[in-house]
Amino acid sequence: MGPTCYANQYPTSVTGYDSVFGVARYAALTVNASDFSIYPQIGTSVGIGGQYTLKYNVTYYLNNNYPGSILSQTSSFGANNCCLSTSVPNIFSITKPDGNSAPGLITNVNVQKQSFFYPWNGQGFYAQGRDWVFFIYQGTCSGTTTNCLYYATSTNGASWTSYNTGFVTGSTPSIVTNGTDVFYVRYDGTDTQSGKALKLGVGVLRSDGTIGWLPEYTVKPATSGVFWFAQSMGVSTTGQIFVAYNRITASGGNGYPYVIHSNGVDYSTWQQETQLIPSTNNPDDWRFSFVPLPNAQMYILYWPYWGGLKGQIWSNGSWGTQEMITPSNTYVQQTAFGFSTGNNTVYAIWQERTSQKIQFAIRKCSPWCSPQTIFTADTGVDPRWSASYDPLHTKWYILYYSYSSNQIWEYSGDPGAWSGKTVLYTTNGASANTFIGTFHNTGQVNTSGNTLGIFWTQYDASSNLQLKYGNATVFTGGSFSTTWPISSTGSGSGTTSLTITASDGHITRSLALQIIINGYNITYWYNDPTINQGSSSGLYLQIFSEYGIPLTNSTIVPVSVPNSCLTVYPPNPKYFNIGPLGGYDFPFLPVGASSSCPVGNYQITAKVTGANGPTNYDEQFTFTVTVQTPPPPGGGGSVAHGTLIIRRTLQSRCQSTPNALGQDQRRNNRLVTSNNDQGWRLLVHTERLDPGHKHRVRSGRKPCHVRHIRHNAILR
Repeated sequence: MGPTCYANQYPTSVTGYDSVFGVARYAALTVNASDFSIYPQIGTSVGIGGQYTLKYNVTYYLNNNYPGSILSQTSSFGANNCCLSTSVPNIFSITKPDGNSAPGLITNVNVQKQSFFYPWNGQGFYAQGRDWVFFIYQGTCSGTTTNCLYYATSTNGASWTSYNTGFVTGSTPSIVTNGTDVFYVRYDGTDTQSGKALKLGVGVLRSDGTIGWLPEYTVKPATSGVFWFAQSMGVSTTGQIFVAYNRITASGGNGYPYVIHSNGVDYSTWQQETQLIPSTNNPDDWRFSFVPLPNAQMYILYWPYWGGLKGQIWSNGSWGTQEMITPSNTYVQQTAFGFSTGNNTVYAIWQERTSQKIQFAIRKCSPWCSPQTIFTADTGVDPRWSASYDPLHTKWYILYYSYSSNQIWEYSGDPGAWSGKTVLYTTNGASANTFIGTFHNTGQVNTSGNTLGIFWTQYDASSNLQLKYGNATVFTGGSFSTTWPISSTGSGSGTTSLTITASDGHITRSLALQIIINGYNITYWYNDPTINQGSSSGLYLQIFSEYGIPLTNSTIVPVSVPNSCLTVYPPNPKYFNIGPLGGYDFPFLPVGASSSCPVGNYQITAKVTGANGPTNYDEQFTFTVTVQTPPPPGGGGSVAHGTLIIRRTLQSRCQSTPNALGQDQRRNNRLVTSNNDQGWRLLVHTERLDPGHKHRVRSGRKPCHVRHIRHNAILR
């Protein structure tokens, strides 16, 4: 996608021929192109006074959910830059910081070894507008009181409802979701009961927090004297399910790692059981993490309690050769995770045994690259941490449970750009027997952000075991302001430019500012005035107060009027400062045309000038007056010729019926009102010019609130 592809949605489609099954396959896609833009907050043309620093605020706006980035910036002044300098930063971050919720309580639990004892096994996710967390609770299920598989769900991360699935489980169930369904694999007994089956459950997630469970499937039948332990599950892009387990013959013992998969989406048939480590090796405490890849491929990471981290890819119906992920003479310590970002690349995160470093490696260097260090853990025995991937910002999060300090730390980033430590939460009663889990991937809550769920156990002051929850909101983007100081170091004058160029490495955007040195801009709030012969009108001027020009007690005087039939009157109010004064935000400049004034366009030049001070900051401006013939005369009273009349247009919000009549109580002038679509009524009030006069309007017995909109001047 090129750099000129601005934020938009582009529909597209892809087709291909599947030679294995002899069919054509296609998919319709929507590509969200994103970009960032730079916008000034008060216009692209600014003035700056002598010996003054202009703090010019600029907004970077992230279009179409652009997730933010680190920008490199350059700046350059144009010609005639007599005395200006700036310190535009070379690097600027437009990534909005994450928002972290206060920790809350899901529920108290009565089983110390929770399902996220193996945090790579899922146990939590965001789907159907809800947070979901699975846990183990000793209750009634499978016809007895035992360790049951429960789940809790919440729409806001603060108020939770818990449900019992009705099934017993061992301590290592695996949970996966595709956004609409949830899948689990569980051992159909506790960790001390041998000879139980390995079961697969599938359920439909409902928006009310319930799950529509289907009848269970048997992955491995009950086998006398055998435990199917440390089970993990992966669901391929085509819906095929892979299950790995450690086959052991004694409770808490060691065994050999196996992997098996369903016959496509027929979950009643399981096939191609593969032993990953030969029986000539010593048995061990094996663990597993699956990484789904495009085109129905699957990658499996497997490792012992401590030892080498290995991997294999399943493609075209068979497993590839074993790959070593950890470098020679280094070992994983208990915990590891595998990830994909949606392409064929596999990423691995693990804790190195001896150095205690949390390591990150990528499978793209024949096959694995050398690892890079994210941070160093505070313990090498029973570490408690979890890892997650955020597809919005394409970065990883590591949540580390430092039970020695009763804190949860957060690290985040991507290859070569890892953050420092952030203390996210303070815990209570933490130990090696408390655990932490996170969503494997962040979930999209809305167009404004994703959520990362974090859940852990701790003990309260009464020694109750609590299941706690907090979340990090990962924002999609938005507006991010920064301030650039532009300083004037001399007394020169004139106009120059400042160009700011920013790039995130893919997209380049620029902003050009016109800078008026020792001056300021005058803009017209409405279009140039049109005046009937024998009448008056005018225009509103806007003079920005942000420019720092010491213009006070000023007025407006004509400089050049091309025909004596035109008259430029003093402004209303006659004297003003730059900025609000007496309720007026913008000075109004009346202009009149005599009845003999020829029809046509006239350019008038006027200037803002200091009435009681120096003229250093006098500023001229030119506008066009169009004189036209008046409409045919109508009825009404008369006004003496030569009287300047101000027609004031007001708005009021009244609690009355439409098209009511009101009265100005001071002058007893009639004001005709009519509704608009926001409840305001338009009042046209004619009187002799009296800038200090205030209006109060009544409609029946109910009050009206009045606001000033504009003046029209009429010469009679």
